[in-house]
Amino acid sequence: MNLDSLRTLFTDKQKPFLVRLILLFCLGVALLVGGAFLSRDDTERQTESLTMAQPQSERAAIPYDERSLERRLAEVLSMVEGAGEVEVMLTFSQSREIVLAHDTTINETSMKEEDSAGGSRESSSLSKDARTILIQSPRGGQEPIILREIVPRVEGVIIVSEGGDNVFVREALIRAATTVLGVDIHRVQVLQMR
Repeated sequence: MNLDSLRTLFTDKQKPFLVRLILLFCLGVALLVGGAFLSRDDTERQTESLTMAQPQSERAAIPYDERSLERRLAEVLSMVEGAGEVEVMLTFSQSREIVLAHDTTINETSMKEEDSAGGSRESSSLSKDARTILIQSPRGGQEPIILREIVPRVEGVIIVSEGGDNVFVREALIRAATTVLGVDIHRVQVLQMR
């Protein structure tokens, strides 16, 4: 349908007002639904491009599974011309650590006693009670408040590639891995797949 046929559809005086109103309503709903789909796709693309554009220190705060990182890197590196099939192994500096918010209560009591012989004795006790702070989850139930997540740093990379014997392919794989992972070049090793 072109613009002229839509214009005649809405301005035709022979059509009852209710029919034109219903057509206008349907057109509005179609525009809203189409706009929502387009907006969601744009938002997802913007989020993805922002994630890729963030510096390494900010990207490290984004939760990821170490094994899925290996798979994704292998998938991307296999697209390098001449690389062929690629397998990736990453080593990490530590395991992931999640720091939760706690409500800490400290109770300190001290007592001074005197006996009938004139002696005195002091005693004190210190008790510390830490409870994890829970909030209501949107999915139902309760979940802890996460203050920060310490993501392990990549320490070393091994790339096994069918094209690993080619100097140019090797150089491209090393550069790609150092760029994506933010590791020094001497921490990346490319090997020929048998």
